Amino acid sequence: TEEAILNAMLAADTMTGANNLRVNALPADRLMAVLRKYGRVR
Repeated sequence: TEEAILNAMLAADTMTGANNLRVNALPADRLMAVLRKYGRVR
C-alpha cells in the first residue's frame, strides 16, 4: 500500500555503502511538502 511505501521511505537512515557511496535519509518535512505540492496528501 501507499502507507507502507511512505513508512519505508521515512524509516531509512543515512548510510554509506560499497565504494563510499553515501545515501542520505529522506527528511519527512521535505517529502510531505512534495506530496502536498502534487496533491498526494492533504
